[in-house]
Amino acid sequence: TAGTPIVYLVDRVRGVTTHAVTGDFAPREALERMLAGSALEAAQDAATGALVVSRKPARGEVGPVSDQQPNPNTKPMKKSLTARLTAAFAAIAATAASAQTAPTPPKEEAITLSPFTVSTDRDNGFVAASSLAGGRLATELKDTPVAYSVLTRDFIDALGITNQFDASDWAPNSVKSIAGNGGGYGDDVSNAPGSYNVRGAGGGRAQRNFFIYFSPNDSYVVERFDFGRGPNAILFGNGGLGGVSTVTTKQARFGNNFNEIAQTFGSWNNSRTTLDVNRALNSRLAVRTAAVYADSDGWRDKQFEKIRAAFLTASFKLTANTTIRAEGEYGESKRNQTFTNLTDQLSGWDGKTTFSGRLDTLPTNSNALGVTRRGVGYQVINPFSGVDAVMSYQNDPTTLAGGANGQTPLAGFVQGSLPSFASAGANLLYAYNLPGNRFDNAIAGSAFRLPSKSFSLASDAPVIQERFKDLQVTVDHRIGDLYLQAAADLNRANQRINNIDVRNSNVMYIDINKVLPNGAPNTHFLQPYADGILRRNLNYRNSQGARFAAGYVKDAGKWGHYTFNAMGGVSVNEYLNQAENLTIAQNADRRRWGATGVALGETDRIRVRRYWNESSRGYYEPTSIRFIDPVNNIDKTINPFWALENDRNDSQQYTKTRFTYGIASINAKFFQNRLILLGAVRGDDFYNYNRQQTHGGDYDPVAWNGKTVNWKPDGPSNWGTLTYIPKDANGVATGPAVSADTRPRDGSGNRLAQYANDKFKDDYNAPAVKEKKVTKTIGTVFHLTKWL
Repeated sequence: TAGTPIVYLVDRVRGVTTHAVTGDFAPREALERMLAGSALEAAQDAATGALVVSRKPARGEVGPVSDQQPNPNTKPMKKSLTARLTAAFAAIAATAASAQTAPTPPKEEAITLSPFTVSTDRDNGFVAASSLAGGRLATELKDTPVAYSVLTRDFIDALGITNQFDASDWAPNSVKSIAGNGGGYGDDVSNAPGSYNVRGAGGGRAQRNFFIYFSPNDSYVVERFDFGRGPNAILFGNGGLGGVSTVTTKQARFGNNFNEIAQTFGSWNNSRTTLDVNRALNSRLAVRTAAVYADSDGWRDKQFEKIRAAFLTASFKLTANTTIRAEGEYGESKRNQTFTNLTDQLSGWDGKTTFSGRLDTLPTNSNALGVTRRGVGYQVINPFSGVDAVMSYQNDPTTLAGGANGQTPLAGFVQGSLPSFASAGANLLYAYNLPGNRFDNAIAGSAFRLPSKSFSLASDAPVIQERFKDLQVTVDHRIGDLYLQAAADLNRANQRINNIDVRNSNVMYIDINKVLPNGAPNTHFLQPYADGILRRNLNYRNSQGARFAAGYVKDAGKWGHYTFNAMGGVSVNEYLNQAENLTIAQNADRRRWGATGVALGETDRIRVRRYWNESSRGYYEPTSIRFIDPVNNIDKTINPFWALENDRNDSQQYTKTRFTYGIASINAKFFQNRLILLGAVRGDDFYNYNRQQTHGGDYDPVAWNGKTVNWKPDGPSNWGTLTYIPKDANGVATGPAVSADTRPRDGSGNRLAQYANDKFKDDYNAPAVKEKKVTKTIGTVFHLTKWL
């Protein structure tokens, strides 16, 4: 207390529970925070300056001695208490007098929390006390006129919430973006690190301390999750139409050393260990470290998640009014979020028709039998075939889904010329508007049985492997009633997505061939299976941001309480995506190595076959393997090659987004804080640039190495108004000028010669988007009563 004595009698305060107080406060403020709402109160003795703690007087009793005049009706016990306190003050005075010859202790340097920092110590249970929602200044949450929700640390612990995306389940009007994968960190299919929609308008990009963050935001490092709903970015800095979602990270605590280790066990082999250690090394430096190691399965087969990460933060008081805080994190995560749906490509099979070799010629009644065959360029690794090779399955017979065409029956019915049954590719389980007996033939004629809800054909390898790191520095400084803050953040996240589990591996067939392509017996004859494409995405996300803020706090007494804030910042985000397919790399036209069939036609991609009755499903990435193609009489050793997926422009793309912003806000409270007004104005300067690879047909079919990206050039100034005149093969015009959206090409993707001198929009990157905007907002809160 730096010279301010606090006096209490043990027998008068025993048994009373007070609040824990963490932070740097003047003695009187700290004491009032500690005693708030309890049976105790504090008063300052006029003679000694000591703070006296005692019980609040009951009816008929007097209050603290420093605030009361002598009462002739005071009970004997009260007189005894007064005498004992007087003696205590006398002892303090005597001690002070005897110490007059000693050096005078330094004057207390009370540190007031920056209004740019939310103190989570005031959160009570599941109820948060304050937020930065009021113009980026810390204000009472109840006094903030925006739709804002907070999940406190107690709430996080009580429900076992482990990351920001799971936390979004508990935020109003928030739903995860899960395009077909069924849960976890968000949209694993499209390679997102996790996102969710707020009010159906986006806004779910993760943030950390209001900086863009491209990683899980695991709760081991979090004090609380904040969810602002609606277009209130005007009040926050980074944000969007859906709102803003951020976390408040743990901070090093002064004057409080603690160690915490927690171990959680749960269903599906869930094990999670967290560590949290804080050390106040001296009055000016405190450090805190946290770590997590988690390993869990899921309710579906092969579903799992593993994460390990460490966090370190330090706070340093450069002066009484200047604090520097730095924090850093490094982590790795692996997860396998499997498909929730298995789709039907077998219910149209008659349950009887099988084959012993290639189906070079389709039977005339193949549709009625519910069978078809594989096309050109269908290579498969079959790990359980007994043949260690990539084999061409061209013309291999396969089953059809019921209603796949007008002749293939579904549960005995044929749609003919009627509208489609819409049954091809329907879910095996819980498909609606389809007959319950549609699989009777498949069940009677094969090993197929309806799977359980938990069944999946996912691999043993993770779908997503991610490494992430973050570094953040914040400086707070106070000059009287003026508060200044500067902060900067660097965030990096690298991902590898093994799309084998999200590309065709949920499409179910029955193996109706008694032999393998090389003529060997098929030991999996009549077993259900799926073929997953060996595809991967390599994603690199970089984000860097900085901001500077100035806040002024003025208490004008009966004329109100005012806080003013001005803030400016910049955020730069970069995203690089590279999609690759594992290929046999045998086609003379190298443009077809990584092609998916979208534009150039698929010839060289490799798939891996998974049978339902084989539980081991490793990830296959051979560097040298035998290749067998019985149609073309090929049997040799090849080196499979990861080739760029070059026939989709967005398979290789780079995006850069930069925005700068400035905010000015005022928060005013009147009539003893019953009326609160908030107003803000914001200016934005936004820039977005997207760069994609050129059309697959523009790669050199001979000289291209299959790995180097051929980027589109930036468009000309008249990109948006480009036109061309349609021509025949001889270059003769066949019509008036039309918008030049897409360049005409032949079936192999080559440019047509008659348009060699024309410019088309898809030859170029779209122009960068540049926008400037000023927005304003005003809001109010009125406390009609203490409870309304």
